[in-house]
Parts: sequence; structure tokens; C-alpha cells
Amino acid sequence: MNCGLKRSSPELDSGPVSYAKNRCELKWRLSEGVKQSFLIFIARLPELDSGPFFLINAVLLPLCCDKSLLHALSLSGERCRQVDKGLCVQKSSSPNYSFVFFIFSATLPLTFTQSYIQNFTLMFKRIHHIAIICSDYEKSKDFYVNQLGFTVLAEVFREERNSYKLDLAINGLYQIELFSFENPPVRPSRPEAQGLRHLAFEVDDIEAEINRLNACGIISEPIRIDEFTGKRFTFFADPDGLPLELYEV
Repeated sequence: MNCGLKRSSPELDSGPVSYAKNRCELKWRLSEGVKQSFLIFIARLPELDSGPFFLINAVLLPLCCDKSLLHALSLSGERCRQVDKGLCVQKSSSPNYSFVFFIFSATLPLTFTQSYIQNFTLMFKRIHHIAIICSDYEKSKDFYVNQLGFTVLAEVFREERNSYKLDLAINGLYQIELFSFENPPVRPSRPEAQGLRHLAFEVDDIEAEINRLNACGIISEPIRIDEFTGKRFTFFADPDGLPLELYEV
């Protein structure tokens, strides 16, 4: 009985029955070996780094599409054996692993994407600081330090650039850098333009913070309600018109 593989090695032919038996046995061993290798590989996917996994997929996936290999694996445990007269095919109880190739090919883009998204996500821990360029350094310094209450961590004057750099902290966290430059171009706040829109500060009691700002001569907009979260917020501006937000949590 012909088992479906083309004759590829004349050295195996030591007789019609023996040759057919040899090629069927070789095909079955190849089939079982590849099946087991792929099962182990798939079971260990979570342990693999995305780079090698992508490389393995790129190399092995075209090989998996080879018709003869797919045909051998589709036998799903069909095994040739020699009986008293000729050859026959005996079906074993081993499961069909042809679905492995579907899973293998389907998980290539998904695993590649998820793994690299995870890697890129892990690169960024949190926002380190926000830089603000002001037109009047002393006026803005008074606003952020004495009126808003931010803590000065460091202040340096960069003589070569004729520029001040003021590091400010909110509740002990370094978050704002205030810069001065000679004749910086004006950035429009109204109408709202492209780019960074505003800074938002989290508060526990928005009304208390508004009263504190008003006592310092800082006027805020009427309180609004976030239509998606139901939280209250309002806006005010720094000396250069930069929109600042209070968001109650």
C-alpha cells in the first residue's frame, strides 16, 4: 500500500515491502518528533523572549507550510506496519496535532505585538517632570512658589544661556521645571491650539482650594462637572495665561 510519500532515497529500497515499510516508519517518526517538539515549544511560549520567538516563527513557519510535512502530520497517528501479507494502515489513539500549526501561525502577530507593547510599556515608569517657560521669571516664581505653594528643590542660573532653571516639587515629588529665556515666543492659550493643552492638579476639596486661590488674587472659572466621571473641576491661569486645572478626587 502506498503511504503517500514520494520516493526520495534509493538507498532505502532493499525490496518492495521493505522499502515501503522503511519510508512509512520514517514518516511516522518524523511526524511524532515534530509534534512533540511543537507541543513543548508552545507550552514554553510564556518563558520565551519576544526577539527569539519572532525569529523562530519567521524561520519555522514557512517550513510548516511544506505540503509533505503537513501531509505527514495530518496522519494524526496513522502508522504503517507490516503484517503477514503486505502492508496496511493501523489507526492509533494518539490525538491530531494538526491544529498546532494553526495556533502557531495565529499567535505570531498577537504574541509579537503583546510582547513588544509590554516591553515599551515597561520603559516608562511615570511622568518625571513638566517644563514651563515663562516670560517674567520673578513673577512666575512668586506665582508657583508663594501663591500655589510649590516647594523649591533647586535653582540655578545658566550664564551661557542667560536662563534660570527652577526645580519645583508638589508634596515632595519633583514635577515642574520653571525656565526663563530671553524673548521666548508667545504660545497661544486661546483659542485652544495643538500640543500640550493644560496642567491638572489633584485636590481633595475643590472649593477650599478655590477660596485659597481667590485670597491670593487668582480668579478661577466656575466649577464644572466631568460628564464621564462625575468629578468636579475648574480652570485658572498662570501669569502667562497657561491653563491650569484643579480636579477634585
